[in-house]
Amino acid sequence: MTQHEPAAARWLNFCALAIGLFVAVVGLLNVLPSYGIFPRFGPFSVAWFRPLFFGAAICTVVLTHLAGRLDQEKLSRPEILLWIAIGALGVWACWDYYVIYTILNEAVMFFTMHETVIALLAAGIVLLLCWASWGLPIALLGFIALVYLATGQYWPGFLRKAPNDFVETIAQNIWYDADQGILGSI
Repeated sequence: MTQHEPAAARWLNFCALAIGLFVAVVGLLNVLPSYGIFPRFGPFSVAWFRPLFFGAAICTVVLTHLAGRLDQEKLSRPEILLWIAIGALGVWACWDYYVIYTILNEAVMFFTMHETVIALLAAGIVLLLCWASWGLPIALLGFIALVYLATGQYWPGFLRKAPNDFVETIAQNIWYDADQGILGSI
């Protein structure tokens, strides 16, 4: 280990903690009631609040994972670039959620294969981050649920679900619907 690696790991952990503090403060401002002369700040608009929080969570997981791998002395340059790319794609998917959600609030929109690909990309990133954070069982459970959503109409017997349009179902149920999916209501 070189003398720069511990400082780099501390810096990565500090950045993750700073993002976590931001999430905590904005999250509290979203739910705190008014008190005396202090006004209520939230609830914030779903359009920017959920993707901002989720993008911050993606950054936190990536930074924490990189710091942990750096502490273990198992971090290579290609792995750094891979995790930065994963984080950047995740944040970009959050930005796309914001753009599409804004359009959906102002007009009718029919999802295309473009939105389906972004939804699958976001789901893949979430599964990868779950694997990195909590291990294979959680990621595998999410993968099985995703496969069932996409292919359930072809399953035999009582496992068969109603036929659906693949493009609409994946885009809406995985990513873009504020009532369902990864960024949906709890």
